[in-house]
Amino acid sequence: MSQANDLVESLTPDVLLMEIEMLRTKDQRTILLVEGPNDMAILEPHLDDVECRSLPTGGKVNLLATIRLVNQRKLKRVLGIADRDWEGLLAAAVRIPNVIYTDFYDIDATALFSGNVCQRVVSVHCDGPTVRAHLTKSGQADPLSVLVEVASEVGVLRMLNIRNGWGVKVRDFPVHEVIDTATLQVSQPRLAAIAAGRSKGAVRAEDVATAMSAWSWGTYSRRDFCSGHDLISALAFVLKSAWGGKHVGVEAAGRAIRAALSCTELKATQFYAEVKKWGATRGAAIWCC
Repeated sequence: MSQANDLVESLTPDVLLMEIEMLRTKDQRTILLVEGPNDMAILEPHLDDVECRSLPTGGKVNLLATIRLVNQRKLKRVLGIADRDWEGLLAAAVRIPNVIYTDFYDIDATALFSGNVCQRVVSVHCDGPTVRAHLTKSGQADPLSVLVEVASEVGVLRMLNIRNGWGVKVRDFPVHEVIDTATLQVSQPRLAAIAAGRSKGAVRAEDVATAMSAWSWGTYSRRDFCSGHDLISALAFVLKSAWGGKHVGVEAAGRAIRAALSCTELKATQFYAEVKKWGATRGAAIWCC
């Protein structure tokens, strides 16, 4: 872990509040609180840096707690952009003044689902005929459909883990280990076995498999279950194993997605519109797009 990440993870809401108050003494720009470096990498190219600056908080819990303190102090022009995660799915969405949520699970998922971001990343890093042949063979419509199918199945595991209290360590879940390269789909037996192994005996593979097989999508959208981590992990694995992108790892895939998000695609998102509206009501420019 880098020193910069160590510093971000050591932050607390009280420390962040003090930093915001110190910044206010010398910098009158709007302060945009984000969860971490990945959010900054996506958003900063699109921010009006004359009028606005971003500040990482070390995660969603810190961000929301900091905004609550900011609201109590009645500090002006401080906005938080938080990952939606399971808001509105596992429970009613928590609405806090001066907090805007991403359209999808997190900022990376929102970027990948925007416009033609996924197709452009695949086109740049892969051999077109190889991709098309593999999609035809596996019965998938397009690259994004492959990623959504994989990531959403892992997302169901994440959701059931919370709902059932299994205690599975889902952070940095090894998505690449559960993908069947022949079908580009999740192997449910592998998923269940790995989940049980990451629970330290708290849940059996059979119980995970039973719960997963009983899951019905109903009115749920698969996209709502896709975390950026799982989408990027799936993308990196499929690029290397099936589509000819031999030199693309997880970090490179993530950077490619963040760089591929254009102003046109960002402007089509709901959170862009909400941020713009928030700024307009306060006489503050946030976006340069």
